[in-house]
Amino acid sequence: MDEKLGSNTQLDSNIDKKIGKFLEIPLISLSIIVMVAFAIRINYVDFEIPIALDSLEYFVYAIDASRLGYLPETYSPSNNGWSIFLAGIFNLFEFDNALSYMQLQKIFSILISSLIPIAVYFLGRQFFGKKYAILGSIFFAFDPRIILNSTIGIGDQLFILLMTISLVVIIKNNKFVYFSFALTSIATMIRPEGIFLFAAILIMFFIKNKKKYRVIPKIILAVIIFFIVLFPIMTYKTDVLGDDRIFGRASETIDYHLQPSEVTNGKSGIKFILNGIENFPKYLGWTMIPNFILFVPFGAIILFREWKKTNLMIIIPIISLAIPSFYVYSIPLLETRYIYFLFPLFCIISLFSIKKIVSNRKYENIILMIIIGSIITAGLLFLDYKKIDYDSEKDSIGISKFIFYNANGVNSYQHGKFLKSVEVIERWPTLPQMYIDGHIMAEVPKIPRDQTKSIEEYIIESKDKGLTHLVVNSDNTEDMYFQDLIHNEEKYTFLEKKYEEINEKNTIVKIFEINYNKLKIKR
Repeated sequence: MDEKLGSNTQLDSNIDKKIGKFLEIPLISLSIIVMVAFAIRINYVDFEIPIALDSLEYFVYAIDASRLGYLPETYSPSNNGWSIFLAGIFNLFEFDNALSYMQLQKIFSILISSLIPIAVYFLGRQFFGKKYAILGSIFFAFDPRIILNSTIGIGDQLFILLMTISLVVIIKNNKFVYFSFALTSIATMIRPEGIFLFAAILIMFFIKNKKKYRVIPKIILAVIIFFIVLFPIMTYKTDVLGDDRIFGRASETIDYHLQPSEVTNGKSGIKFILNGIENFPKYLGWTMIPNFILFVPFGAIILFREWKKTNLMIIIPIISLAIPSFYVYSIPLLETRYIYFLFPLFCIISLFSIKKIVSNRKYENIILMIIIGSIITAGLLFLDYKKIDYDSEKDSIGISKFIFYNANGVNSYQHGKFLKSVEVIERWPTLPQMYIDGHIMAEVPKIPRDQTKSIEEYIIESKDKGLTHLVVNSDNTEDMYFQDLIHNEEKYTFLEKKYEEINEKNTIVKIFEINYNKLKIKR
């Protein structure tokens, strides 16, 4: 019996050593992580679904820039860095349809997201040994929210990659340190949060070099590099949009929120701040589910209790990048993706708690593998729970196609995000007209309901705006008079049903054409 127990103990010890050796070989570990991360992301994409919303506007700008060979001179999104990157990619391919280019946009967003764990690993190496840094990269690779965000073709993942590399370079503080400021400048072209990243790395650079000779000239040089890289885009956007949409927008925002609350309709002052205080912690907590919810709070406690000067290299960028998140939740823009920029730092904070729990314990490496397995399992289970309902998306596309070919104007209907996408695909290779700020001018406008109290009132008030059709959805319980139309359509003699569908979830969608002549007779 004792011999058998001893044999099992020896076996466990050998397994533990082998796991440790494996985790200490980052080339193999990271290669596996990147390949698996890419495979998972690809698996959760339906490439027959077009991109939509912000991704679509970046897409149109990128296609236009690719065709022209230069940036459009009459319009621009506020942040065009992602589109410029895409334009370079699109130049390498030639397709005869829009959907293929949209698929390419998704693929490169996924590819970039799959590479970020490498950058997270090197960020982790500034604070921990190889195996814990590998664990940090796994946290990011298998986070379900990051996975889903990577599949929609938006520029968030490129921003996170550049941000993480910038932090690695500034913390290392070697001869390539000024490269961090160039990367941050490029990141600022992609997302406005880049300004706050710039502030963070500038402070970090000063802390790292404050005792060195001629620190002020070094800081001035860093600032100059940042602005030299950014200057051409700032000049371009000033010419097109009237200001640089970076510092000009910041100044405009500050001026706006300094006005009395009555002037800004509650979007400044106490109510504005209270919105942030309420929403920021709430959304911060949600984004930590499932994998960060235990490790980040405990890690933050350790970060402050076991104080080292190097801990500032985590705290400073977190505080700086949390500011724009707090702002958007104060507006409020209620989406979790405004916190995703903090995730590489959350990965590192999590390692502080895990190392505290696991380090120097018997079978440390086996425990680490159990944690890794738990992270992957929890991430995939949550991902399966939160995955996009592509069947519903395809139904929405079908509705949008019907509207595009039959309507001149429609109500703001539920799940109507693909209407502009359909317009781009069906009109290809003709691109839609754009507003100066890079938003797409819809061929079929969606007309808001405002404060109208009946279908008749809404239709009458919307006639001059081009309303010709109504879309009603049984899932939309907010507009009660539209619900009445779902179940009692015979009452509305001035509406002629043109489309009806009941999906697998028993959701009813109907589209009606408005007969204004009959409506006048009724009145």
